[in-house]
Amino acid sequence: ILLHPTFPEEYVDKTRQDLLAAIKNQEDSLAYLAFRLLWKTLYPCHPYGMDVLGTLESVKGLTREGLADYYRKQAVSQNLVLAIVGDIDRFEAKEVAEEFLMGLRNEPFLRSIEACNTRPAQQAIQEVSAEKQQAHILVGARGARHSDPDKYSLDVLDAVLSGMGGRLFARLRDEQSLAYSVTALNREAVQPGMFAVYMATSPDKRKVAIDGMIEQVQQIREEKIPEEEIERAKNYLIGTYEVGIQTNSAQASAMAFNERYGLGYDEYLEYPHRIKEVTANEVRKAAEKYLCPDCLAEAEVIPINHQ
Repeated sequence: ILLHPTFPEEYVDKTRQDLLAAIKNQEDSLAYLAFRLLWKTLYPCHPYGMDVLGTLESVKGLTREGLADYYRKQAVSQNLVLAIVGDIDRFEAKEVAEEFLMGLRNEPFLRSIEACNTRPAQQAIQEVSAEKQQAHILVGARGARHSDPDKYSLDVLDAVLSGMGGRLFARLRDEQSLAYSVTALNREAVQPGMFAVYMATSPDKRKVAIDGMIEQVQQIREEKIPEEEIERAKNYLIGTYEVGIQTNSAQASAMAFNERYGLGYDEYLEYPHRIKEVTANEVRKAAEKYLCPDCLAEAEVIPINHQ
């Protein structure tokens, strides 16, 4: 399959229909639409702003020949990382892998993702059916690269804001009763990713909700986070990470992607140590760098007639 795929026409047709159905079905998830809208707002005229599933038009235009041509460009030895984790003899595994992968073409890998030089838009609103009784709101900015050292500080910031013990839940849901759901997320990428604050709320509360979200981001930028919040966040991140990385498949995935991203396959072993080293001052500096007022964009998915 890796070396000699045939892309049978009937399977291409079946997959095309599955994709078309998935694109239509995603319209039912307002949260998904909001995240898609923020990516598009932050990355106009750039691949990161595109829907990962494609559009109805682009998927309908897929052909077997086009897929095969694309695959030939991607499936070259310089674009391959093989990670094997388990109860094996590593020398035997290496020998078998080399034997089977000998036929992989040794051609240059030309694909690259250029930086987005287009400025983000400041606001985007998408209206949906009036039957939808929720507003889904994101306030976010372009984030860190995989290679940026301050990505660990942004992970800690994410954990400070998120969860039932986080600032967003305590202040926007418990104290102000604004949110059905509220969280933050940090997504680094090959090029700058995204850091965002998300809330699902009543359409009638959206203006107050946005002000509250921006206020929380402003406090993070301007005030040093207490040490107990930093320690809670770091302990949560390390504990969750160490539980999630226990299986062979999780370790293999981390090793393969880290190596492919140029971080080194053993970077996953460093993650807990790097999180432990993050200080409150570093978190505030990361917030100042990535979440400056001019950096922020808003994306809203709301029922029609609620602007």
